[in-house]
Amino acid sequence: MLRNRHLVIAISLIFSASSLLFAANLQAAPAAALAAGVLIANFLLWRGMAESPLLARKLETPWLLALLAVGAGLALLGGEGHLVFAKDDWLVRDAVLADLSAHGLAARYEDAGGLAMLRAPLGFYLLPAAFGRLLGLGAAHVAMLAQTASIVAGFFYCATLLWPKRRGLFVLLFAIFAGLDILPVLMKTDAAWIPRYLAFWVDGMYYPPNLSQLFWSPNHVLPGWWFAALAALHIRREIDFTTLAASSLPLLFWSPLTTPGCAGLLMFFFLRAPGAALTPRLALLGLAALGLAPIVAYFLTGAGDTPHRLAFDAEFFNDYPIFVPFSLAQAFFVLALWRRVDLAMRGALVASLLLLLAIPVVRVGAMSDFVQRASIAPHALLAFAFNALLIDLLPAGGLAFVLGGAIAAIGAVGPALEIWDSLATPRWSISDCDMATANRKYTGRATLMAHYFAPVAAMPAWLFKTLDAAAPLRPEERLCWSDRVYGEARFNYMKPQYLIWLRKTETAQK
Repeated sequence: MLRNRHLVIAISLIFSASSLLFAANLQAAPAAALAAGVLIANFLLWRGMAESPLLARKLETPWLLALLAVGAGLALLGGEGHLVFAKDDWLVRDAVLADLSAHGLAARYEDAGGLAMLRAPLGFYLLPAAFGRLLGLGAAHVAMLAQTASIVAGFFYCATLLWPKRRGLFVLLFAIFAGLDILPVLMKTDAAWIPRYLAFWVDGMYYPPNLSQLFWSPNHVLPGWWFAALAALHIRREIDFTTLAASSLPLLFWSPLTTPGCAGLLMFFFLRAPGAALTPRLALLGLAALGLAPIVAYFLTGAGDTPHRLAFDAEFFNDYPIFVPFSLAQAFFVLALWRRVDLAMRGALVASLLLLLAIPVVRVGAMSDFVQRASIAPHALLAFAFNALLIDLLPAGGLAFVLGGAIAAIGAVGPALEIWDSLATPRWSISDCDMATANRKYTGRATLMAHYFAPVAAMPAWLFKTLDAAAPLRPEERLCWSDRVYGEARFNYMKPQYLIWLRKTETAQK
């Protein structure tokens, strides 16, 4: 009989598969270490679920199938499979999947600095690319869609195990959870224009709506959400600290930018009850963590070229007081009704809020990459608490429910605009352009993006089986996105043709 714990291990194995596929490209010693680390992590997860009464229950197959349909629908709306318009990030994401499907990790790229290779969190890609190598690029995109749908379904299934009241509404509220971004946009533009994507109204800081995270960056949001679901199981004492930490290890290969938010929560859970965490199983956890050293070495190669800094400057102190109230409105609502918040959730909520307040200080990557990704797990825990509180208030109604409902409705404008953009903008076809060509078109520069590439010469000699390659890939003079309404380059959100609303005023014309 299938039980809830079987679903949890199945989702963990999806995340783990990419690390094992990566290990197949490594020399014997790092490959064995990585494979052992992943296997130990999953063993600890399996054994750690044995005492959970909730995870021992029979799997609710009809509900899981419904959530699979939800997951597939959200993935399709986000552009996976290209049945609807795919956001700009898919210009590069398609190229990564195409190269891994055609060449695996053997692809080399040539630019002014010499030979480079992919050095990026490839966890999202390697399992679909394995299907692509066998059955072609179309199969890779189908497998990627199935992968996203499965993880989203597993995430919502675990969340609604813990918050079963009006679980369909809980899923909806999580999907539309977002900051009040429309309000500062309207204020800053005098309602002269509204962009399709309500991002970056404060430079360098942005907590995207949950739906936007899924549409634009499933490679980051899926491990962040899965960690949040497992953290919630830990908060409710269904799994212990070692089990949670072990299940987190395979997520690293998917998104190192999501990891700091998860690590901050893990630190809180450990410090809250260090005695409970210090068990003999902790030694096995340490071995599993050491096994991930090859992935860490891979990530660190050439990573210093990625822009990074602390944002303690005049601009930060000018923007931060504006950013917090609009981006974390739900936090103020939860704090105002603190007595109604589940006792078990309170400590983790405080830790999440402290992380969300601190994360904007760090800048890594282009624009606000670190802020957007490191916030995913604590942001999801805030969404759990806010949604559960709103559902509890629903039967009685009253002023608190009206206020919470208004916050949810105003926040939902951003996700609604994302869906409108996906459905109203003409779709464009799957591209088989390689990353060398896509990089040139996407950035407009001859140099390769530092957060996707590293010099072959800098890669540790002990890591990969071979660093020899066939002819390196160079930018080609060809069309990659011939049927895309915006053509062959990234679009600028501030141009009139990309605005959903443009009022004919002097302000709008500037």
